[in-house]
Amino acid sequence: MSTSILVVSDIHGGSPVSLMKERVLVGDAERKAQNVILSNESQDELRKEWDEMLGKYDKIDKVLCLGDSCDGTNVLGRGYDLLTSNMYDQVSIAVDMLEDINCNQFTMVQGSPYHTQLNMSADKAVMIELANRKPIKYKFSGSVMEQIEGVKISLRHVTGYRQNYLDRPAGLLKEIRAIVGHPYYKDESRRPDLLLRAHTHYYTEVDAYNIRGICCPVWKCTDDYASRTTGSLVPADCGYVYIEVDGNDYNYEIHSFNVPI
Repeated sequence: MSTSILVVSDIHGGSPVSLMKERVLVGDAERKAQNVILSNESQDELRKEWDEMLGKYDKIDKVLCLGDSCDGTNVLGRGYDLLTSNMYDQVSIAVDMLEDINCNQFTMVQGSPYHTQLNMSADKAVMIELANRKPIKYKFSGSVMEQIEGVKISLRHVTGYRQNYLDRPAGLLKEIRAIVGHPYYKDESRRPDLLLRAHTHYYTEVDAYNIRGICCPVWKCTDDYASRTTGSLVPADCGYVYIEVDGNDYNYEIHSFNVPI
């Protein structure tokens, strides 16, 4: 019997160009200082794709979350380009979306520390809040080697970023070469079969030394900072990865789309 896996990353709750519900209540209820935020056109497009994903995969055995669940204070934008900087609100926005996935097994890895810092981890807070809302089992760490049936999957948020489209696989290839060159991995049975990474906000993949690396699509469109630093003609690759493991074999499907800047 095969195991179905859904890989999602970079929800970036709190950003005006990331995934969220159509209507979100933010602020402090105890102080009666709450506001309603309505989603914009870009967020509506992301949510449409998310809802189609939920309809296509109505039951998932395991969800792998690759971090950056919250946008934090948007350090790179110096606080500009945020719907809310309240971490409770940002956690809630991310959990609102993950809660809809029909699954009770989640693994989350830590995202980029500059977004929300490590103490406390917003990504771990998302898992804790999700577990408060519905019965799930979750694992959280900076990086994880998941053994799913006979397939070893390495999970981490960060990988090397390349601005040039043609150079994109280089970051993953560097990681794979570092693995196979390390004395610990001379025993090939210790090597991962699959590397899953995020962070770059683009999709790419590479296959080398019998290891496949995938830089996964994300759930945040190109924000103001990225459009100024990577070029306004480079939209983020949004979407997800679906994997089906059957014994020692696996098949995968990349669903990637672009929302115009």
